[in-house]
Order: sequence, then C-alpha cells, then structure tokens
Amino acid sequence: MKDRRNLIIGILLGGLLGWTMGFFRFPYVQKNPSFFNGFMFSLALIAIILLIALLWKKKLSFPNLLKLKKTPDGKNAQARFSNISTGLLIFICFSLFSLLHLYFFSQHKKFYQSQLKAQIDKIEANSAMLESNRKASSIALINNLIEKIEYEIKIRPNDILDEEIIARIVLLNATFQPTLYLDEDSLSSQKLSFERGQLLLMLASLNLDSSSFHQIKQQVSFLGADLRGADLRNINLSGIDLREANFQEADLSDANLSQARLNKTFWRESKLKNVNLSKADLQNANFDWANLLEADLREANLNGASMNSAILSQANLEKAKITWANLNGAFLNQANLTAAELVGSNFIGANLRGAILRDALPRVSDFSKANLREARLENVNFISSTLDQIDLTNATITGAELGGISLKKANLSGTDLTRSNLRNANLSETILQNAIMKEAVLNNTNLTKVNLEGTDLENVIVDLENWLEKLIKWQVVGLQSIQKNYKLIPEKSGQYNFQLIKSKD
Repeated sequence: MKDRRNLIIGILLGGLLGWTMGFFRFPYVQKNPSFFNGFMFSLALIAIILLIALLWKKKLSFPNLLKLKKTPDGKNAQARFSNISTGLLIFICFSLFSLLHLYFFSQHKKFYQSQLKAQIDKIEANSAMLESNRKASSIALINNLIEKIEYEIKIRPNDILDEEIIARIVLLNATFQPTLYLDEDSLSSQKLSFERGQLLLMLASLNLDSSSFHQIKQQVSFLGADLRGADLRNINLSGIDLREANFQEADLSDANLSQARLNKTFWRESKLKNVNLSKADLQNANFDWANLLEADLREANLNGASMNSAILSQANLEKAKITWANLNGAFLNQANLTAAELVGSNFIGANLRGAILRDALPRVSDFSKANLREARLENVNFISSTLDQIDLTNATITGAELGGISLKKANLSGTDLTRSNLRNANLSETILQNAIMKEAVLNNTNLTKVNLEGTDLENVIVDLENWLEKLIKWQVVGLQSIQKNYKLIPEKSGQYNFQLIKSKD
C-alpha cells in the first residue's frame, strides 16, 4: 500500500513539475537554440521509446502501474524498485515533454514574428514608394505653377498676379489634403500636408508684391501644413490660415504672424525670437521648449496652450488670453503680462523675475515654487490661486486680491503689500521680513510661524482684539518688536474690527 502511494505521488509530482517548468519556460531557451533544442528533442524521443518498450515488455497498462501484487519478500523489494524506476522514468518524460512543448512553441513564435516582420517591411516599402511617387507628382505640379508665376512676375514686375493664377493656387492647394503619415514604426496622431508646406515655402521664396501675397493669404488655407524645420525668417504671414500646422524646430525669427489663425499648431523647439504674434489665434497650440525671446504676443489668444519650459523672456503679453494653459518651468523674466487673463493656468516653477503683471487676472492659477522676485503685481487678483513656496522677494503687490490663497513657506522679504487683501489667506511659515504691509487686511489669516521681523504693519486691519497676544501662540518671529511698537484701536469705518497703529514713545 505504501509503495503504491509513493508511486502515485511520484507520477503526480513529475507531471506537475514538468508542466510548471513548461509554463515558466524553465530552463531558458536561447534565441538561436538549434543545438540545444535538437539535443533535448532527442532525449525526449529516446525516453518515450524506452517507456513504451518497458510497458510493452511487462505487458502493463497505465492503471496496472498503480497496483502492487503481493509476492514473496525478495520479489516484493524487486517490484518496489521496479515501480520506483518506472515512476522516475515517467517524471523524466513529463519534464522532457514540457521542454519539447516549449521548443515547438518558441519555433512557432519565431516563425510568426518573422512572417509579421516581413509583412510590415513590405507594407512600409510599398507605403514609402507610394508616398515618394505622390510627393514627386505634387512637386511637379507645384513647380509648373511656380514657373507660371515667375513668368508673370517677369513680364509684369509691378502688377499684382492675375486672378486666374491665384485661382489656380487655390484649386491646387485644395487637392493637398492633410493625411496621416508613418512616424518611425507607427502611424502619426496628427494629419499633415507635405505639399501645402512646400507650396507655402516656394511662394514665400518668390518676389511677390505685397498685394498679391495678401490675396493668396486671404484665399488659401494652409491647414495642416508640414513646416517642420522650415526657414521662414523675416517672412510676412500676417492673417494667414495655418491651423494645425507643424512648425517643430522651424525658424521664424523676426517673422510677422499677427492676426494669423494658428490654433492647434505645434511649435516644439522652434525659434521664434522677436516674432510678431499679436492678436493671433493660438488656442491649444504647443510651444514646449520653444524660444520666444522678445516675442510680441499682445492680445494673442493662448487659451489652453502648452508652453512648458518655453523661453518668453522680455516677451510682450499685454492683454493676452492665457487661460487654462500650462507654463510650468517657463522663462518669463521681465515679460509684460499687464492686464493678461491667466485664469486656471499653471506656472509651477516658472521664472517671472522682474515681470509686470499689473491688473492681471491669475485666478485659480498655480504659482507654486515660481520665481517672482522684483515683479510688479499691482491690483492683481489671485483669488483661489496657489502660491506655496513662491519667491516674491522685493516684489510690489499693492492693492492685490490675495484673499483665501495659500502662501505657505513663501518668501516675501521686502515685498510691498500695501492695501492688499489677505483675508483667510494661509501665511504659515512665510517670510515677510522687512515687508511693507500698510493698510493690509489680515482678518482670519493663518500666521503660524510667520516671520514679521522688521515688517511695516502700520494701519493693518485685524479681527481679534487680542491679536497681539495671539502672536505668541502662533510662534511669530519678531513678535517682541511688534508688541512693543504697535497697539490695537477700533477700526474707524466699522467694516473691520481693529486697526494696528504705532505706539507713541
């Protein structure tokens, strides 16, 4: 009974271990396993033959292997050994079967992958050939049209282009529809037109009179033009329709794109130094890592745009619409954002040193860890914005609306906060050393561990009669000087509770 049990356990363990090894692909089969797989296949085949021969010789079926007849003691040991050997052989066979299964699986997978790769290579080759033929045909049509335009300019250098030629440009451009293209090994997510990009580049290279080019810009849509890496410096593209065009790594320095339709355009890593984009429609455009040094973006519509890490130093964004945009890590030092709409935008880690945000509207925006040292923020509305760890050293924030915002751990050393509303704001652990807070409102403001050393608090409005005593509980830095130099009196207008005035010596 014990021997029969051991035999059954051996068979079960052998089968379980064999299939487990096959499932986890152990031992690892090499990428080109011709010799190894051949050797293991031979062992498996020999083991199968030996097992069949053994069963045939003993005239045993598989169920009989599980039975152990009673024999004399000497023969009982021999039978026990025979059953153990058989169980061991079955264990080896199961293990080799699993390796054999793995071999055929790996060979099938390798064959499937080679067939798939061959099909992909064939498709790519056919696509490349078709694309090449299409581009060649398109370039031929464009060249034919350009030759006619050049001839027209030659015979009539001072006149505008004939209306028939302009109509041909419109019709030819209409046939160049944006399409998806292969981008490395995958299909692009954006539709582009190589032909429209080439047509615009060729027209720009001609010595067209301004009136003719203006008519072309008004009548021709270059929607989805592929202008990646293009050189369009100093070109006048004002009022043009270039929606969804791709300008990646293009150079448009000193170009004029004022009032152009440029929504959903892609400008990543492009050069736009001193470009004129005033009043342009740039909704949902992507300017990540672009260089817009000294760019003119007055009254431009940048709602939903992405300008992460873009260079906008000394750019003019006066009255621009930049709502729900991303400018994380952007360089806006000395930029002009006067009266700009910045609702819901992200400026996390942005550099706005010396920037002008007078009368701007950055509500519900995030300026965490941004640098606004020496910035001008007069009459700015920061309602519901986040200013944690912001650096406002020596900035001017007079008359600003800062009610309910978080300035936790911010640096406002030397900042002018005259007449600013800080009602319900969080100033915990904020540095306000040597700041000017004349006539500021501090009703229900969190001042835990704030640094008010050397701060001018004359005529500050508070809501607690024991506000000076509360400074001890709040662990305010510089509290001794404040308690010594200031006292509370009832606020005259009656709108607030108490007013902080200097004590008479």
